[in-house]
Amino acid sequence: MLIHNYGLQWSLKKDMTGVGTANIPVDFSRQLGVYILYQRRKIVYIGRSSIGEKAGIAGRLVDHIRSKESSWMTYSWFGFLPVDQNGQLVRENTISSNCSEAICDVEALLIRLLNPALNRNSGSHSHIEQYKQI
Repeated sequence: MLIHNYGLQWSLKKDMTGVGTANIPVDFSRQLGVYILYQRRKIVYIGRSSIGEKAGIAGRLVDHIRSKESSWMTYSWFGFLPVDQNGQLVRENTISSNCSEAICDVEALLIRLLNPALNRNSGSHSHIEQYKQI
């Protein structure tokens, strides 16, 4: 599986912590994946996390805050690292996914992000868990 978890329309004013179905707080600041910046619900930027010293989506968000184009206030993210039963991100050096799983995950990402009118549901991607910001 490529994508394990995601958060939609999170606020810049709060920490990058969320809860899923297990209701255990998870710190996603070091999550690896892709993110979307919004200005008044309009997508203004799409980016990816770093891998090195500033690894994680939060490090990239800080870079954007420091830039002159920091007029965005909300963001969505899609994470590649799974969460264990204790609410910790599982650091993995490699991500393995077969082609079919990867296609399904990208489809789910795009449907959740763009909400197209003719897609009545988000598909059967039960392994991708949504987290709500706390």
